[in-house]
Amino acid sequence: MACSLTDNGLNFSAAKDAKVTVKIIAENTKLVGAVYNDLPIQIDNNKTSATFTVVVGRKILLLNPSGPEEDVEIVEDCGTDDPLHMFGYKDDAHPAIGFTIIGT
Repeated sequence: MACSLTDNGLNFSAAKDAKVTVKIIAENTKLVGAVYNDLPIQIDNNKTSATFTVVVGRKILLLNPSGPEEDVEIVEDCGTDDPLHMFGYKDDAHPAIGFTIIGT
């Protein structure tokens, strides 16, 4: 499975109806909330990823990670392909992170 998102600098783009799974990679930080296109999206049972379907237009993906100050990477889970790096931080904590997703 290949990545659905394309990194366009400050934004990401994807085809309409593409399924995107975003994942938090960290020792202790978990995903406690996720919203796309003003609607909550389901978080997996491990509290590390959420999947949404891309809609047409410029929409916001908001993620709410919760955890201690540590190294965190947020990626698109691309299955058997390498993950797509979306954002990361070291020795820090962020209560909310937003991404612009442009559906085409």
